[in-house]
Amino acid sequence: MAQRIAVIGAGPIGLSSAVCIQEQLPGVQVTLIAECFSPNTTGDCAAGLLIAHAIGKTPEHLTTEWVKSSLDRALKIINSPEAGVAGVEIISGYVLHTSKKELPAWGNNILSMREATEQERKIFGNVYPTVHAFTSVISFCKQYLPWLLQKFRNNGGIVIQKRIQSFEEVQDYDVIVNCSGVGARDIANDPEVKPIRGQALRLKAPWVKTCCLFHSGYGYIFPVPDGTVVVGGTYQVGDWNSKIDVKDREEILKNAFEVMPSLKIAPVIGEWVGQRPGRSEVRLELENVELNGKKIKVVHNYGHGGSGVGLSWGCAETAVGLVKRGIGCLSKI
Repeated sequence: MAQRIAVIGAGPIGLSSAVCIQEQLPGVQVTLIAECFSPNTTGDCAAGLLIAHAIGKTPEHLTTEWVKSSLDRALKIINSPEAGVAGVEIISGYVLHTSKKELPAWGNNILSMREATEQERKIFGNVYPTVHAFTSVISFCKQYLPWLLQKFRNNGGIVIQKRIQSFEEVQDYDVIVNCSGVGARDIANDPEVKPIRGQALRLKAPWVKTCCLFHSGYGYIFPVPDGTVVVGGTYQVGDWNSKIDVKDREEILKNAFEVMPSLKIAPVIGEWVGQRPGRSEVRLELENVELNGKKIKVVHNYGHGGSGVGLSWGCAETAVGLVKRGIGCLSKI
């Protein structure tokens, strides 16, 4: 009988983990269990840019490894016939700083980053002391997550829509992969998990082709292929409020208009709030959980903050190594 793996969560981390398990362990049966699927996950609210800022105390060598792995995977998709359907593209843009800054460390892990030229600085009125130009990969999650889910189904995956509140509900699986995001606070009984509230808007602005990051990366403008732009955002740690905040909206638009005045005439056509899964560091480990006198193998893969898309495939590959240990395929990784 095929060994059975349950993956909890259908955001970028959960879907990547589920598909990666199928690809590396074709003999196992993978079941994806989640309360919400695209377009109703926190991941659907993500900008999807492949970068990874420092994530709490997560060792830098690990985030570097995960981002590079995710970049390699994204480039394979871009160079395949599925790129358009998957919503994965190369994107260029600028990081705007209100003080003198060196090139950030994360610039080494993307396609390129450099100091902007004098001509490029004029785009923003020469008001920013430092402007960095970069090229990376973006995954438009409204396309990318459904594409991953369909890939999972095509590979024989089982999908169950259900809210999991404890590991007891899935204790009959050989290994559980916990990608429950902020839900891990309850499911894994982990008080370190905290929501990081993000609010963003969608504007109709087909003339915008370049993305911008500002206000230490918490502010952003991202063009989308359908002629809209996503502008944000907020980074409110510990805030569970899922309702639109008018003051946040006003501040987001004010900041976006300062960076890109042409957006002042763009109509707002959407607005949303999401809770990023914050934690002191990414939790990616194998744990033996004792339930009803029996030990259950649980691979935890959560706590990625606002870098879930950028780290998703790299973390999925590490998670698969832990799954292999859990089912006895490997003595170590």
